[in-house]
Amino acid sequence: MEQMIDNDLIKKLRNERTWSQEQLSSISGLSLRTIQRIENEGRCSQESKKALAVAFEIGANDLDINLVAM
Repeated sequence: MEQMIDNDLIKKLRNERTWSQEQLSSISGLSLRTIQRIENEGRCSQESKKALAVAFEIGANDLDINLVAM
C-alpha cells in the first residue's frame, strides 16, 4: 500500500548531508528511480519509508506529512 510522505523533508535531509540522489539510493538500498519518485511525488511503500528512516537515522513516522489545519 502506498503512502504519502513529506517529499520536501526528504530533499532537505538529503541536502543537509550533501548526498546526491544516487548516494541516498545506495545508502537506503532503494533504486534511484524510487528515490526520484519519492522526492517528486511523495508516494512510497511502507518498506521504502522504513528504508529512508533508517538511512536518515530518524523514526519512520517523522517522514509523515504534517497537515496543518488552516
